[in-house]
Amino acid sequence: MPGQDTSYSQSRQQPLHNRLASNDSSVQSYPASQASQGPRSSLNGKMLLNGYNGDILNNFEGAPPKFNPRNPNRTNSSPLLDASDPIQMHLLVSTALEDATGYVILAPEEVDSLRKQCIRLTQRIESTRQNLAVQSKYRDAAINMGKLYADGRGSRGSLGLKRSSGHAEQSREADAERAASERRCEELAQELWGLEKRLIEPQTALLQHTAGVLQMTHKAAAKRGRASQNGMPGSPESMYTYSNARGSVAPGEDIFDERSLYRSFDKLDNLDGDAQASKSVDANGIGADAEAKLKELWEMMHPSAKEGEDDAPVQAFSLLAFTSKVQSLHNQTSMLNDQKEVLQRQIKQQRELNNKSDETKDREMAEMEAQLKSTRATLSEVEAQAQNLESQLSAALDNSTRSQGEETAALHENIENLQNELEDLKSSNAIDIADLQSQLTSSTEHITALQQAKSTAEAHITDLTSDLEKARKAADQAAADLEAAREEHKAQSARAVDEEELDAKNMEIARLQTEVTIARAELDGAYGSRAERAAQVASNPAVQKELDALRRELGETIEEYEVLTKASIEGERERELLEKEIDRLRDEREALEAKLSDEKVRWMGVKSPGPDGASGQAGVGAGNTSTAVLKNEFKKMMRDTRAENAKALRAEQAERRKLEDELRALKKAQGPGKSSLSQSTLGS
Repeated sequence: MPGQDTSYSQSRQQPLHNRLASNDSSVQSYPASQASQGPRSSLNGKMLLNGYNGDILNNFEGAPPKFNPRNPNRTNSSPLLDASDPIQMHLLVSTALEDATGYVILAPEEVDSLRKQCIRLTQRIESTRQNLAVQSKYRDAAINMGKLYADGRGSRGSLGLKRSSGHAEQSREADAERAASERRCEELAQELWGLEKRLIEPQTALLQHTAGVLQMTHKAAAKRGRASQNGMPGSPESMYTYSNARGSVAPGEDIFDERSLYRSFDKLDNLDGDAQASKSVDANGIGADAEAKLKELWEMMHPSAKEGEDDAPVQAFSLLAFTSKVQSLHNQTSMLNDQKEVLQRQIKQQRELNNKSDETKDREMAEMEAQLKSTRATLSEVEAQAQNLESQLSAALDNSTRSQGEETAALHENIENLQNELEDLKSSNAIDIADLQSQLTSSTEHITALQQAKSTAEAHITDLTSDLEKARKAADQAAADLEAAREEHKAQSARAVDEEELDAKNMEIARLQTEVTIARAELDGAYGSRAERAAQVASNPAVQKELDALRRELGETIEEYEVLTKASIEGERERELLEKEIDRLRDEREALEAKLSDEKVRWMGVKSPGPDGASGQAGVGAGNTSTAVLKNEFKKMMRDTRAENAKALRAEQAERRKLEDELRALKKAQGPGKSSLSQSTLGS
């Protein structure tokens, strides 16, 4: 447990962003869309394992720590941070204090519990990382073995041995081991991801607790106002807000020998050259030369064995050990290259900052001298202006004391005049207010009466409008009935024509009967007695059949004539009734329209009682006179309109009757003609 506490305290000494980055490096390696998907089940093991590949190759060492030569107390701070700049440090401190205002401060028991939880989770994370690294190496070795089996199929084995008849079984076993290793790596990646997520919560709580405590103590120290002898603040968290010396980096400390970086890569260059040479070997001989070449490379990686150093025993050659050694050398090379780039960039930045600092100081000094000169000139001008203002103020005071007495007397006189005018205005305003109140009362009464008359007239107009609407509907119905009666009259006229034709036929029948009687007498005289003629007719069946047909036609014609006569009489009676109803409805409509017009005219007179809107008797009389004139004019206009409408209706009816008489006369003038009955009788 002491070692664990030490490692945990060392991890807490890192800045907030560095610790979060190191603990959540695997989550940051994913794309943003995958890292924000939330629950663990939404990410499968394959995706998590791919995200941890970079950390596995780097042995979970995380990103290289930052190096700031300008801040010797905290070299792991940002290279852009200048701890000797009091303004920048004060801004950082004030921002940190403001951000930590709402953070929760925990009890000591809660802090201990969170620390134990972090230690426990950190131990599990470290063990899981080690297992994941080992399993990933097993997976890589299984993949390489599978490739060797695939490349050397049908030829020599990977170490120069002939493949046995169980090659297919070994290949399947290698594939099964590779699948098992990958599955185990995926499970470990999921477990590691879950543990890192669980570690974020207690770490965040502890960091917020620490920031809240420092913020609270800083405020208390600021209130007490305690400071050290060197001018440093009393609180330990604000030590970096002040600086006693501007340059905190001694000359020569940022010098780095770049040649030392190239001395560690000689063996790696030899390895790369040998690896490139080994690629050109024929595929058929790869199985025979692979073991010797790998052993030579393994001996090159352990030069101590050749120099006779027995202190460090050399590990036995194996494919897994060789792969691990190559991977570690590659990681060291990458790390050294990154450190080289960081150091070169820091050296360049430090040189630029040193050059810029001298130029900035000279420029600031020149600007301050120019500002000092301009300030002195401005101060002299302000002093001259102040003297002028003092002289003007003294002269104004003298003039004001002399004119103050005269102005006071004039003001008293003006005040008395204004008071008198105010009294007069009050009395006149009281009279005017009384008059206005009386006028307002009368106007209110008049308005009330007008509103009542308006409501009565509106109700009456509404009733008249409804009556008029009913009358219009009745008139429309009567007009429709009249139109139907006209159509019926036209049909009856046509039937009357048929009646006239029937009369002509009847006359023709009578004439024919007379002719028949005469003919029968002549026949009796010419051909014998009636019995004889009857016998002759009975003996002639054709003549008898024709006579029966003529009798049936005559009976049907008489029946149709009777039906037409009855229908004509009924139609004439209905037409007279409809004409009377139409006349009555027309009179009612005209009466309602007259009443509505009278009401509208009367309401027009009520709405405009007079030209000035006064409520006197003269205005009311003028309004009544104008209303009566308009009413009489409107009545006269309505009477003329009704007379013209009645005259037009009577002319129309006279014209209709005239046309009907002419039609009857024309029908009678045509005269009756010979019918088929007389012709058939004469023919017989």
